[in-house]
Amino acid sequence: MKRLQPLGQKRLTCRLYNDPDAEAQPVDRVQGAGSAGDRGGRGVRIIFWATRFGKNTRGSLALKSALVLPAVLMMGAVGFDLIQVQASKNHLQDIANSAARAAADDHSAPSDANERARTHVESELGEWGKQAPTVEGLYEVVDVEGRSAIQVVLKGRRPSLFANLLPPGGWRFVARSSATIPSMAPEGQQSDHRAGRA
Repeated sequence: MKRLQPLGQKRLTCRLYNDPDAEAQPVDRVQGAGSAGDRGGRGVRIIFWATRFGKNTRGSLALKSALVLPAVLMMGAVGFDLIQVQASKNHLQDIANSAARAAADDHSAPSDANERARTHVESELGEWGKQAPTVEGLYEVVDVEGRSAIQVVLKGRRPSLFANLLPPGGWRFVARSSATIPSMAPEGQQSDHRAGRA
């Protein structure tokens, strides 16, 4: 009976070159386009080349530097920017605290407390210099537990990395502070200062 071979496969034959009259002998190796052995061989070759590529050190330093260096620089820039933002926020809070105290401790009319606080903030921002963020101030006399107090709210905005793209619109932070106006407080009671962070 004639032996059938699987479809898509072929049996290799070879002939000895020193004996042209010799009959071609079949070879045990069978190749097929879709055989499992062929697919397995491809997988082995892929793993082999991947391992070889990973162990290859020629030019790898430049390649790794090109991939890692931008990420490291980005992380460093973001970290430095966050430190600067926190420092600006703390400084702005100090300005709000001192402005509220300066406006409340003045012995002039309470109605002028807003203007005193505004003048103090503008003076402090002028001393801050070019590193100062853009500040929008809100000054008003409010009632705090039955007593009049000057409240100072400073909204700061600082540019962020990549033309304010990280985060979008730049960094925003708020400083709040309030202090009781002595002339409007009960006799013998000192000014009460309150500060808050946003």
